[in-house]
Amino acid sequence: MTTGVVSLAELRSQVRTNRDASHDGGDHRLGRDASILPSGEAVVRVVGVSGGVGTSTVALGVAEALEATRLVELCGTRASGLAGASVTELGLRDGWSLGRRGNLRLERRRVQTAPMLPNTQAGFSVVDAGVLDEASSFAGPGALVLVAACSVPSIRRLEAHLQELPSGDWIAVITCVPGRGLPSAVKGVLGAQLRAAAAADRLLLFPECPRFRIEGLGPAPLSRRLREAAAPIAALLKETS
Repeated sequence: MTTGVVSLAELRSQVRTNRDASHDGGDHRLGRDASILPSGEAVVRVVGVSGGVGTSTVALGVAEALEATRLVELCGTRASGLAGASVTELGLRDGWSLGRRGNLRLERRRVQTAPMLPNTQAGFSVVDAGVLDEASSFAGPGALVLVAACSVPSIRRLEAHLQELPSGDWIAVITCVPGRGLPSAVKGVLGAQLRAAAAADRLLLFPECPRFRIEGLGPAPLSRRLREAAAPIAALLKETS
């Protein structure tokens, strides 16, 4: 038997591969699915620093503001934030649950290994990619929207991830903001990456929506405040696409 030296990067890659092979659903790891993202079309990836930070709400708001053709959720049924968001359910196709919300097609993955469905329409595809894992998870096509909640731990987690990004080509969104601005405790932990993003108008705020904490996303239209919060995110994405 031949042995050799295994680098730390190779060891970490093997650990991730073994973990993903035994993972049967739950939250989603973006790096694992980068290869199935559509090519040749405008893609926006929305990813949260942890579960429960409002990633699906931001993804839906951005998709509607962009007038995207589809919103794709990768996380699977047990972690779905879009399960109730369709106005009309269209049934199952090749491991995906399909729905319609106005002109927006919702595609929610039911089978974790199901490949991305082809997009038959021109326009943006918004991907609700679930939970951010490690630096390798940043790889993939399209614009990147990173989501954190308005709390000290969540902002610290976001700043730590941003320090590993190869460039500043991203938009940061802070959700569940209780007023017109960040509380002083949250503002006090903004690091260099987020302060620079704020100075460049690439740090945007999403207001608190108490109803969603109880009911989750439903077929009703998003509130005016949420639509207004999504509009500048969409404008930035259109500028960079």
